[in-house]
Amino acid sequence: MAVLWHRKQGNTTYEVRSAGRSIRLYENGILHSQYHPERVFVGSVWDLLTLPALMMPAGSLKRVLMLGVGGGVVIRQLQRLMGPLEIIGVELNPLHIKLAKKYFGLDESQATLVEAEAGEFVRNYDGPPFDLIVDDIFAEKNGQPERAIAADETWCKLLLSRLSPQGALVTNFVSVKEFRSSALSSAKVSQWPYASAYSFSTPHCDNIISAYFRAPVPDGFLQLRLADHPLCRKKT
Repeated sequence: MAVLWHRKQGNTTYEVRSAGRSIRLYENGILHSQYHPERVFVGSVWDLLTLPALMMPAGSLKRVLMLGVGGGVVIRQLQRLMGPLEIIGVELNPLHIKLAKKYFGLDESQATLVEAEAGEFVRNYDGPPFDLIVDDIFAEKNGQPERAIAADETWCKLLLSRLSPQGALVTNFVSVKEFRSSALSSAKVSQWPYASAYSFSTPHCDNIISAYFRAPVPDGFLQLRLADHPLCRKKT
């Protein structure tokens, strides 16, 4: 693994590393983004954030709000699988935006990038609703990632108010414990207006991704879409 770029800023050490053709962004040793130019999926949490887009009704996904850009991996996956889409990416850290452009190949043709605090942006937003909102906002505490905005009733209600009638909300939780304590847990989800709800996990990390759909998603629909999509089919 080679270090392509390194900087210490305040108490945070940033590194961009390469492993083969894979490009990775680390902050204080924690992996924040991973991208491979020849693969749509990279085998980690970013794939799970992208998969719910494939479960939405055909033609319903047009406008996306990405809260937390990081290296822009999810934006690039969404554009390759579903694009062209109108995507607004909100990122508090200007360095993330610079690195996403320089090392991860993200540009303004793929998303409108806004340097802002996510909560403030969502509260002040006064435009058309989004068909997909991906909530991937994280900070660091004691060397470990944690949600920057708690997924409590106030925050979830605000996000849902920005969704279109057939929209979907996708939220990243760092652990099962964090998910269960949220307003989107299985025990509390009945209070929200949804038609289908799914959760995603992978053996490669502890994260739980929750996805709530306002339109019904039949069981097995994701598998059918993956089998049918030309970028997802297994090569024989």
